[in-house]
Amino acid sequence: MSLLRDNFSMSSNSNTSAFDLVKFVACILVVCIHTNPLPNYFQPLYRIAVPMFYMISSFLFFNRVGSMAQGEQGHYVLKYIQRSLILYLFYLIVLFPTSYVFFYRSWWNIGFPDNVLRFTEQFILDLRNNNRT
Repeated sequence: MSLLRDNFSMSSNSNTSAFDLVKFVACILVVCIHTNPLPNYFQPLYRIAVPMFYMISSFLFFNRVGSMAQGEQGHYVLKYIQRSLILYLFYLIVLFPTSYVFFYRSWWNIGFPDNVLRFTEQFILDLRNNNRT
């Protein structure tokens, strides 16, 4: 493992510049996933963007954790998990219901505020019913 760490240390700016370039290309590919500007046979090329982000993020995360002292590693990992959970909970509470209303319901026929209220009410009632059983 130390051989791997020595070969891929992030001490030079050229490595981080290379990662920045790859992340930039991956951002463009993510836009292509959602807009599909070229024929469908280019879809597999676009789909490498998400795994690329995971690999780069994992490498940078474990490289940073590996370079820390033993006592600092646990604190950093807990802080990272806490930050990720806050973002995920924000998505679940705010963005998911809004996305659901906009994209999966015909909100324009009934009206946006009415649909948000109906969805929130139904969501809460479903949670209550699931907890009772």
